Amino acid sequence: MRCAPLLLLLLLAFPAAAQTFRGSVLDAESREPLPGAHVFVDGTQEGDVVAADGSFSLDLPNRRPLVIVISMVGFKLQTVSITPRFDLEIDHEILLTEDPIVLAEFVIEAVKPRALRRLRGRVDDLLFSSTPAGSRCEIENPQALQIENINGSLRVRSREPVKVLNPYLGYRITIHGFRLEGTQRFYDFVGRLQFEELDGTTEKATRARQDRRLRTWNGSRQHFLRALVQGTLPESGFTAELVQSPGYLKGGQTIREALGDEDKGGSVLHGDPGDLTRSLMFSGALLVRYRRERPLPAYASFLRSVNIGDSNTRERVSWLELPTGIALLDRNGVPFADGATAPLSHYGYWSWERVCDTLPADWAPPED
Repeated sequence: MRCAPLLLLLLLAFPAAAQTFRGSVLDAESREPLPGAHVFVDGTQEGDVVAADGSFSLDLPNRRPLVIVISMVGFKLQTVSITPRFDLEIDHEILLTEDPIVLAEFVIEAVKPRALRRLRGRVDDLLFSSTPAGSRCEIENPQALQIENINGSLRVRSREPVKVLNPYLGYRITIHGFRLEGTQRFYDFVGRLQFEELDGTTEKATRARQDRRLRTWNGSRQHFLRALVQGTLPESGFTAELVQSPGYLKGGQTIREALGDEDKGGSVLHGDPGDLTRSLMFSGALLVRYRRERPLPAYASFLRSVNIGDSNTRERVSWLELPTGIALLDRNGVPFADGATAPLSHYGYWSWERVCDTLPADWAPPED
């Protein structure tokens, strides 16, 4: 926590600019190029495929900080943090090391087809939600998964990036560095998302797709974080207050950003509104309500399926926690996730919404 002000100073020192990240991707041991490796901005559609000579060129969006992901089958996933101080004037050499787990761990076991279908069905239940978007998703390469059932808890790894088709929102999502384990009630998911727009069919279908994206966006965690940094929580339909821990619904203190009044309440967002990066800091948990819409009916069924009774199904209620005590948010409200620990943990309604309810980090609702 003590280093946070210095880190913020470094991140805010220079203005962001839409620039190009160039370089080459090589095998760390042989120094040979790794053509076919993927280089992309985490959580977006912006990416490049490494050429035969190992080179790549990636145009960056006009915001900082960013996380660049470099992924190649058989090698350890690597990330590069692009802060305002990062030197984009030179070519960068990315060295990937072989991943012994991916190369040696996967063994094809003799499993009866019916049992395999059951296991893959449980993976779908864990990875996808029963929301309109999640219920239509499917894994395109399930043969790449290694699935273990350990005392009722699943442990899933993949020998290659997992490709998920999301026809409801019109994306193909590639999950790099995929790991999934747990149960429906307590699960842990790790992965870097790369989005690809599916080809449109007709103008009517394209409009319907945009409408579905907007409905998915409204009330989501992405929506809340962007409204938080842009100072639009009240008009966006959110209320937020500090409580002791997730699960608490009363006794909290409404945060200043949710009041729309700088003279009242405590603030959880630090830094000036014009800064490239703002720091989110609070103790306990942040209780967030979305007032514009009620929970979808399938949410109550989900709660029953994980044996959560007597819960609030009349409001969209979620909680945020800060595992490391601070989260850095860019101007889009995107958390700076450059380490092994996720900067934010969420519970409640947002924990029901999963991979296929996520939109690209740079997606924005259409202007009225």
